Amino acid sequence: MERVLKLFFLFLLLLFIFLPFFSLYHAIKLGRGAEVRRAIPIPYVVPKIQKELKKHGFHDQLRVTLQKGFNDPRFIDSVFNDPRLGLDSLILFPPRVVPRWKGYSFLFTEESIERGRSFLSKNKKELKRVDSVFSVPPSVVVAILKVETDIGYFLGKYYVPNVFYTKYYINRKRGRSVFHLVKQFRIFLELSQKNNWDPLQIKGSWAGAFGWCQFMPFSDKYYAIDWNGDGVVNLFEKEDAMASIANYLFENGWYKKSKPRQLKSLWRYNRSNTYARAVYEYALIISDNKKSHIF
Repeated sequence: MERVLKLFFLFLLLLFIFLPFFSLYHAIKLGRGAEVRRAIPIPYVVPKIQKELKKHGFHDQLRVTLQKGFNDPRFIDSVFNDPRLGLDSLILFPPRVVPRWKGYSFLFTEESIERGRSFLSKNKKELKRVDSVFSVPPSVVVAILKVETDIGYFLGKYYVPNVFYTKYYINRKRGRSVFHLVKQFRIFLELSQKNNWDPLQIKGSWAGAFGWCQFMPFSDKYYAIDWNGDGVVNLFEKEDAMASIANYLFENGWYKKSKPRQLKSLWRYNRSNTYARAVYEYALIISDNKKSHIF
């Protein structure tokens, strides 16, 4: 029995000693053979690992690819020469936690419902005008704003260029297609130049979505509209965001008195049945729609 205990404690000791080396080897293996530039800051990248990441053209390859078809290659150069562009460690090494929003239960608290109703009441006139054009009820627009950014309160913590930069790097290392990522990245840079943004100051989601309504760059280009008449499409402005949501749903099949088509339209917004049902139910609650289960 004593021998068994000694062997057990020896095993634990060896595990404690060698486990960190296995983790270090995995991280170095992920980065070997590619040029990697540090985002500022990168909280989880150990300096020793960073030194092992050799420069072999990854950074320049992406820069040249983005410049193809771009109207001003110098703008791309300015972004890629900026030390703020780099890998986002929270995407490269994501923490293993259960998302707080899983199941969307946070939507249906008393505070959340009151916040939605308050915003709906304060913006009733503008939302009705949106409804008159796109036939999307005000409460549905508010529900999407609530679930996406808590009605403009939380716009994301990831810098959008670093999201696409990191995902491009990961996909290249794993032999996956990068066509879609490059397309989204290029459109985002086009939007930044057009709107005179500093792209490396724009924050969004882990997927690269941004603004009050969390549109991906492709959706911004094809579905976002200038609703407040200032000549600029800006999803960081409430009015443009509300109308752009309605336009997106309308263009993706929203139809009055057809719940299946409405749910399908909401599904296309986020590719999740749970998301679509949660938005729908929340919209019904804040609209006080007690006579029907459908808009």
